[in-house]
Amino acid sequence: YSGTKDINYFKEAEQLQRALGIDKAINRIECFDISNIQGTDNVASMVVFQYGKPAKGMYRTFKIKSVEGEPNDFASMKEVVKRRYSRLVKDQKPLPDLIIIDGGKGQLSAALEALNELEQEEPVFKLSERDIIGLAKKREEIYLPNKSDPILLSRRNEGLFVLQKARNEAHRFALTFHRKLRAKRSISSNIDKLSGVGKVRRKLLLDHFGSFDKLKEASLEDLMQVPGLGKSQAQAIFTSLNNPAQN
Repeated sequence: YSGTKDINYFKEAEQLQRALGIDKAINRIECFDISNIQGTDNVASMVVFQYGKPAKGMYRTFKIKSVEGEPNDFASMKEVVKRRYSRLVKDQKPLPDLIIIDGGKGQLSAALEALNELEQEEPVFKLSERDIIGLAKKREEIYLPNKSDPILLSRRNEGLFVLQKARNEAHRFALTFHRKLRAKRSISSNIDKLSGVGKVRRKLLLDHFGSFDKLKEASLEDLMQVPGLGKSQAQAIFTSLNNPAQN
């Protein structure tokens, strides 16, 4: 794995290895989180840490396909974990040393279902039980596969810091992506109400102004500066924007 090695990280990683009972070095971590509001704009994030540092170029976001309209974090987690590691197996890329699932027993079980299914489909795919954990935020319980009781580490345990950093970053990244999609959907909905705006023009306006608030403030001259938008189209949109019935 590429990445700058941090001497302090090795001390943290050793504590984490002992706590989890992992024999091998934990150099690369992948962490997953789910974000939605009552099942809408269902998304997931995966962040990568190498030698304790975020490898942002390797981050991934996912739009959940199997769940919509209901908050089902278990099904969402199963989907995204399987998609991620199906891709790694297909591309013959190395697996992480540790997978962190944001959540407790339910989320971890869903992720394990995905990995078990993948192992059945891809006989070369192997993942020892100790390579994946769930991290529940309320008390920072660490759940291991096939273990009923969680591990509770001291809040000062440096191994716990490693897990928290990855989990918090995955949460931030998922929330940012979720908010972006929600804002885009809201903007698109408002623009669709305007006279003379279809799919192509909606994209032109979104790309140019970035938000519906900025579009509402646009003058006729501003609208005429939008690439691909003609004078008559700009006039129609300007009139629609300034029609009280549209606001």
